[in-house]
Amino acid sequence: EDRHDFKLFWQLVKRRRGLATAQTPTAIRDQHGELRTGYGAAQVWQQQYERAGTVDDDAEEGIRASAPFDEAFRCTVEQELKDLTLSAGGNRLPWLNADFSTEELATAFDMLKRHAAAGPDDLPASLLILMGQETRQGILLLFNSIWHSKAWPEEWREGTVSPLLKHGAGDRTDPSAYRPITLTCALSKLFELVLHA
Repeated sequence: EDRHDFKLFWQLVKRRRGLATAQTPTAIRDQHGELRTGYGAAQVWQQQYERAGTVDDDAEEGIRASAPFDEAFRCTVEQELKDLTLSAGGNRLPWLNADFSTEELATAFDMLKRHAAAGPDDLPASLLILMGQETRQGILLLFNSIWHSKAWPEEWREGTVSPLLKHGAGDRTDPSAYRPITLTCALSKLFELVLHA
C-alpha cells in the first residue's frame, strides 16, 4: 500500500538526506553569535524575518535595473489606462467590475494545491476542494461580496510564518540558513486564484 504513496516516499528521501526537520530548532544564534531559546529565539526569528522582508537583495536590484518604475513608465501606464477607458465609451470598463462566475470559481478550484499546508485559519485546501456545490455557491457569493466591497478581509491579511531550512545550509542554529515561508488562509488563496482565472 505504501509503495504507491509518492508523498511519503519523498518525505523519507528528504529525511534520509537530512533535509527535513520536524520542527524549528529550539536554539538559534543571535547577531552576536550567542545561542537563544524560548522568547529570545522568537525575537531572533522576528528580527531575521523583518530583514528578509525589507532588505534589497541582488535579484531585486537586477529586476529594478532591467525594468525601472520611473516617471516615463508611470506616464505610459496612465496613458494606456486612459485609452482603455475611452475605447469603452467612458463606461469605466464594466467587464472589470462584473461578478465572478461559477466557471471562474471552478477554474480556481482546479488550480488550488490539494496538499498545501493550512494557514492561520486551520482550514486545509483539501477540505475546500471536497465541498459540495451548495457550499461552492456560498463561497462565490462571499467572493462577489468582497469584490464589491473593495476591502480585503482583515483575517486574510494574517499569515503563519515558518522557517524552512535552505538546501545545503550548514549551521542549523544560524537564522540566515532559513528562508521564511508564509502560510495564508485557504480562502484568500482561492480568492486570488479567482482573480487570475
